[in-house]
Amino acid sequence: MTTVHQMCPNTYGFAYDDSLAGFNCHYHTKLTLTFCP
Repeated sequence: MTTVHQMCPNTYGFAYDDSLAGFNCHYHTKLTLTFCP
């Protein structure tokens, strides 16, 4: 989880770290925009 937090140190990074830990920041960001919390 630490890697995700370092790449995306924002609310979405912490909110989606459990389910999207394997994705990089750019793809991670697209998913957060599509699936808003």
